[in-house]
Formats: sequence, structure tokens, C-alpha cells
Amino acid sequence: MPAKNIPALHPYNIGWAALLFIIMPDGAGLAKIANGYKGFENKAVHFFLNKTGSGSKQRKWVEQVLTEYDSEDKQQSPPQLATGSWLLVGLCATVLYRLAINKVVKQFPDFYFLSTV
Repeated sequence: MPAKNIPALHPYNIGWAALLFIIMPDGAGLAKIANGYKGFENKAVHFFLNKTGSGSKQRKWVEQVLTEYDSEDKQQSPPQLATGSWLLVGLCATVLYRLAINKVVKQFPDFYFLSTV
């Protein structure tokens, strides 16, 4: 089956925040973050942290959440998933609209990050 030449949205719910990567058909792929699927979400958040300024409030908050999540004995869902879902819905809808009307969007390795913090 021939390729459809369609961008792919990869959303990540970080509780009080939303992270979105857009993979364009001719652009870089998520293999730049990791080759396997195991623990990929964690690696995607680390990728975001590496690209974010060290002094930002969002970075400090996400680092704290990630550290606490990684240190848990039993893996549990991050807090406030509903809030992150709502942020992601709005973010994805906006990006899909921009793609539909041929407006410029950020392409991976760039990303969108939306936070209530």
C-alpha cells in the first residue's frame, strides 16, 4: 500500500501538562528518542527536558514529577490525567486545524508544550 503522506501526532499526557510531537512524512522520526517502545513515554519526557531551558518553571516541575514517578515501587498513573487530557485535546485540535488550512506547525524534533504550571 502506498504511503499516504499524512503527518502523525504523538501526544503525551504529563498530568498538569501536555506534550505533542508532530512527525511529518519527510521529517525526522521518533527513533531519534528511542528505538523500542518499552519506557518510551519516559524517554520522550526526558527528550523534552533536554531541549528545555534549565531555569524554566515548567522544567523544574516536570523533573520533580518524573523523579517521583520513577522512584515509586509500584507504577501508578501520574496525577491529574484529566487536566492533561483536556490540554492535549485543545492542542491537537489546534494543530490539526493548522495542518488542514496549510499553516506552519512545529515539526519534530521541535514540539508543543502546554502547562497549567
